[in-house]
Amino acid sequence: MLKTLIKNVQMQTLKAVGALSPKDIKVMEIGKLRENEEKIRDDFLKLGFYGTESVRGFGHSAKWLGIKTIKPPADAWLIQELIIESDADYFIETGTAFGGSAFYVASIFELLGKGEVITIDLPNHESPLYPGKAMKLQEVPESLSRIKDRITYLEGSSTSEAIFEEVKEKVKGKKVLVCLDSDHREKHVYNELQLYSQFVQKDGYLIVEDTIKWTPR
Repeated sequence: MLKTLIKNVQMQTLKAVGALSPKDIKVMEIGKLRENEEKIRDDFLKLGFYGTESVRGFGHSAKWLGIKTIKPPADAWLIQELIIESDADYFIETGTAFGGSAFYVASIFELLGKGEVITIDLPNHESPLYPGKAMKLQEVPESLSRIKDRITYLEGSSTSEAIFEEVKEKVKGKKVLVCLDSDHREKHVYNELQLYSQFVQKDGYLIVEDTIKWTPR
Protein backbone atom coordinates (compact mmCIF):
# COMPACT_ATOMS: atom_id res chain seq x y z
CA MET A 1 0.00 0.00 0.00
CA LEU A 2 1.12 3.57 -0.64
CA LYS A 3 0.55 5.83 2.33
CA THR A 4 0.80 9.59 2.38
CA LEU A 5 3.61 10.55 4.74
CA ILE A 6 4.10 14.23 3.90
CA LYS A 7 1.63 16.69 2.41
CA ASN A 8 2.79 20.25 1.95
CA VAL A 9 1.32 23.11 -0.07
CA GLN A 10 1.99 21.63 -3.47
CA MET A 11 2.86 17.94 -3.46
CA GLN A 12 1.98 14.67 -1.81
CA THR A 13 4.66 12.18 -0.91
CA LEU A 14 3.65 8.55 -0.77
CA LYS A 15 5.61 6.14 1.36
CA ALA A 16 5.73 2.44 0.59
CA VAL A 17 4.80 0.61 3.77
CA GLY A 18 4.78 -2.87 2.34
CA ALA A 19 5.17 -4.86 -0.87
CA LEU A 20 3.59 -2.95 -3.75
CA SER A 21 1.44 -3.95 -6.66
CA PRO A 22 -0.82 -1.76 -8.84
CA LYS A 23 -3.98 -2.93 -7.10
CA ASP A 24 -2.59 -1.78 -3.73
CA ILE A 25 -2.45 1.90 -4.67
CA LYS A 26 -4.35 3.98 -2.17
CA VAL A 27 -3.80 7.55 -1.03
CA MET A 28 -4.45 8.27 2.63
CA GLU A 29 -4.33 11.93 3.64
CA ILE A 30 -3.13 12.86 7.10
CA GLY A 31 -4.85 15.76 8.77
CA LYS A 32 -7.34 18.15 7.22
CA LEU A 33 -7.13 21.90 6.82
CA ARG A 34 -9.97 24.15 7.87
CA GLU A 35 -11.77 25.98 5.07
CA ASN A 36 -10.07 29.32 5.82
CA GLU A 37 -6.68 27.59 6.01
CA GLU A 38 -7.25 26.02 2.59
CA LYS A 39 -8.06 29.44 1.14
CA ILE A 40 -4.87 30.96 2.59
CA ARG A 41 -2.82 28.10 1.15
CA ASP A 42 -4.48 28.34 -2.26
CA ASP A 43 -4.15 32.13 -2.46
CA PHE A 44 -0.48 31.91 -1.47
CA LEU A 45 0.23 29.42 -4.23
CA LYS A 46 -1.77 31.22 -6.88
CA LEU A 47 -0.06 34.53 -6.20
CA GLY A 48 3.40 33.17 -5.44
CA PHE A 49 3.60 30.47 -8.10
CA TYR A 50 1.55 31.86 -10.99
CA GLY A 51 1.68 35.54 -10.05
CA THR A 52 -0.69 38.24 -11.29
CA GLU A 53 -1.06 40.33 -14.44
CA SER A 54 1.55 42.75 -13.12
CA VAL A 55 3.86 40.46 -11.11
CA ARG A 56 5.28 37.15 -12.33
CA GLY A 57 5.32 34.39 -9.76
CA PHE A 58 8.33 32.16 -9.09
CA GLY A 59 6.74 29.42 -11.20
CA HIS A 60 7.57 31.56 -14.24
CA SER A 61 10.89 32.99 -13.15
CA ALA A 62 12.72 30.60 -10.78
CA LYS A 63 15.94 29.06 -12.10
CA TRP A 64 18.47 26.50 -10.90
CA LEU A 65 22.01 27.07 -12.22
CA GLY A 66 20.48 29.29 -14.90
CA ILE A 67 17.93 26.68 -16.02
CA LYS A 68 14.23 27.45 -15.67
CA THR A 69 12.69 25.42 -12.87
CA ILE A 70 8.95 25.04 -12.35
CA LYS A 71 9.24 23.90 -8.75
CA PRO A 72 8.15 25.57 -5.49
CA PRO A 73 11.17 25.98 -3.19
CA ALA A 74 9.46 24.02 -0.40
CA ASP A 75 9.01 21.05 -2.73
CA ALA A 76 12.65 21.18 -3.82
CA TRP A 77 13.77 21.24 -0.19
CA LEU A 78 11.64 18.22 0.70
CA ILE A 79 12.93 16.31 -2.32
CA GLN A 80 16.54 16.59 -1.16
CA GLU A 81 15.46 15.39 2.29
CA LEU A 82 13.78 12.35 0.72
CA ILE A 83 16.87 11.62 -1.38
CA ILE A 84 18.95 11.44 1.79
CA GLU A 85 16.38 9.50 3.81
CA SER A 86 15.76 6.91 1.10
CA ASP A 87 19.44 6.70 0.05
CA ALA A 88 18.19 6.79 -3.54
CA ASP A 89 20.31 5.54 -6.42
CA TYR A 90 17.86 6.84 -9.03
CA PHE A 91 15.39 9.71 -9.22
CA ILE A 92 12.68 9.09 -11.83
CA GLU A 93 10.93 12.27 -12.97
CA THR A 94 7.96 12.31 -15.34
CA GLY A 95 7.59 15.77 -16.88
CA THR A 96 10.96 17.35 -17.77
CA ALA A 97 9.61 20.73 -18.94
CA PHE A 98 12.62 23.12 -18.99
CA GLY A 99 14.96 20.70 -17.23
CA GLY A 100 15.65 22.72 -14.10
CA SER A 101 14.29 20.23 -11.60
CA ALA A 102 16.27 17.40 -13.21
CA PHE A 103 19.44 19.49 -12.87
CA TYR A 104 18.55 20.37 -9.28
CA VAL A 105 18.31 16.70 -8.29
CA ALA A 106 21.42 15.82 -10.31
CA SER A 107 23.25 18.58 -8.41
CA ILE A 108 22.32 16.93 -5.11
CA PHE A 109 23.57 13.60 -6.45
CA GLU A 110 26.82 15.27 -7.58
CA LEU A 111 27.35 16.58 -4.04
CA LEU A 112 26.72 13.09 -2.67
CA GLY A 113 29.02 11.46 -5.20
CA LYS A 114 26.34 8.99 -6.33
CA GLY A 115 22.94 8.85 -8.01
CA GLU A 116 21.36 9.35 -11.43
CA VAL A 117 18.25 11.10 -12.75
CA ILE A 118 15.91 9.66 -15.38
CA THR A 119 13.61 12.40 -16.69
CA ILE A 120 10.82 11.75 -19.20
CA ASP A 121 8.78 14.07 -21.42
CA LEU A 122 7.12 14.24 -24.81
CA PRO A 123 9.31 15.46 -27.71
CA ASN A 124 9.28 19.27 -28.10
CA HIS A 125 6.74 19.51 -25.31
CA GLU A 126 5.77 23.02 -24.25
CA SER A 127 3.07 23.81 -21.72
CA PRO A 128 0.76 26.73 -22.56
CA LEU A 129 1.09 27.79 -18.92
CA TYR A 130 4.85 28.29 -19.26
CA PRO A 131 5.74 29.94 -22.59
CA GLY A 132 9.28 29.47 -23.79
CA LYS A 133 11.48 26.80 -25.28
CA ALA A 134 12.00 23.71 -23.20
CA MET A 135 15.72 23.19 -22.63
CA LYS A 136 17.31 20.11 -24.13
CA LEU A 137 20.21 18.52 -22.28
CA GLN A 138 22.67 19.17 -25.09
CA GLU A 139 22.06 22.93 -24.80
CA VAL A 140 23.33 23.35 -21.23
CA PRO A 141 26.63 25.18 -20.57
CA GLU A 142 29.83 23.15 -20.65
CA SER A 143 30.43 24.10 -17.01
CA LEU A 144 27.47 21.88 -16.06
CA SER A 145 28.70 18.82 -17.96
CA ARG A 146 29.48 16.80 -14.81
CA ILE A 147 25.94 17.33 -13.57
CA LYS A 148 24.48 16.67 -17.03
CA ASP A 149 26.26 13.30 -17.12
CA ARG A 150 24.06 12.18 -14.21
CA ILE A 151 20.86 12.78 -16.25
CA THR A 152 19.22 10.47 -18.77
CA TYR A 153 16.54 12.25 -20.82
CA LEU A 154 13.93 9.97 -22.41
CA GLU A 155 11.57 11.36 -25.06
CA GLY A 156 8.12 9.83 -25.12
CA SER A 157 5.07 9.23 -22.99
CA SER A 158 5.81 8.18 -19.43
CA THR A 159 3.08 5.54 -19.71
CA SER A 160 4.26 4.00 -22.99
CA GLU A 161 5.46 0.42 -22.82
CA ALA A 162 8.77 1.24 -24.52
CA ILE A 163 9.64 4.02 -22.05
CA PHE A 164 8.56 1.99 -19.04
CA GLU A 165 10.61 -1.03 -20.08
CA GLU A 166 13.70 1.14 -20.67
CA VAL A 167 13.36 2.67 -17.20
CA LYS A 168 12.73 -0.74 -15.67
CA GLU A 169 15.96 -2.10 -17.13
CA LYS A 170 18.00 0.88 -15.88
CA VAL A 171 16.79 0.82 -12.27
CA LYS A 172 16.73 -2.95 -11.73
CA GLY A 173 17.92 -3.76 -8.22
CA LYS A 174 18.41 -0.08 -7.27
CA LYS A 175 16.81 2.22 -4.69
CA VAL A 176 14.41 4.53 -6.49
CA LEU A 177 12.67 7.81 -5.67
CA VAL A 178 9.81 8.63 -8.08
CA CYS A 179 8.31 12.05 -8.86
CA LEU A 180 5.19 12.24 -11.06
CA ASP A 181 4.93 15.74 -12.54
CA SER A 182 3.74 15.40 -16.14
CA ASP A 183 0.10 15.31 -17.32
CA HIS A 184 -1.92 15.96 -14.15
CA ARG A 185 -5.23 14.61 -15.40
CA GLU A 186 -6.64 11.85 -13.23
CA LYS A 187 -6.44 8.99 -15.72
CA HIS A 188 -2.82 9.69 -16.65
CA VAL A 189 -1.68 10.04 -13.03
CA TYR A 190 -3.46 6.82 -12.13
CA ASN A 191 -1.73 5.00 -14.99
CA GLU A 192 1.64 6.41 -13.88
CA LEU A 193 0.97 5.25 -10.33
CA GLN A 194 0.21 1.75 -11.55
CA LEU A 195 3.50 1.62 -13.46
CA TYR A 196 6.03 3.52 -11.37
CA SER A 197 4.91 2.33 -7.94
CA GLN A 198 6.51 -0.97 -8.94
CA PHE A 199 9.94 0.64 -8.56
CA VAL A 200 9.39 1.90 -5.01
CA GLN A 201 10.88 -0.37 -2.38
CA LYS A 202 9.65 -0.71 1.18
CA ASP A 203 10.25 2.55 3.09
CA GLY A 204 10.84 4.31 -0.24
CA TYR A 205 8.84 7.26 -1.59
CA LEU A 206 6.72 8.28 -4.54
CA ILE A 207 5.93 11.99 -5.03
CA VAL A 208 2.78 13.19 -6.79
CA GLU A 209 3.09 16.86 -7.72
CA ASP A 210 0.30 19.42 -8.19
CA THR A 211 -2.32 17.73 -6.04
CA ILE A 212 -4.04 20.89 -4.82
CA LYS A 213 -7.66 21.27 -5.84
CA TRP A 214 -7.32 24.13 -8.37
CA THR A 215 -4.73 22.34 -10.49
CA PRO A 216 -6.31 21.50 -13.89
CA ARG A 217 -7.44 17.88 -14.09
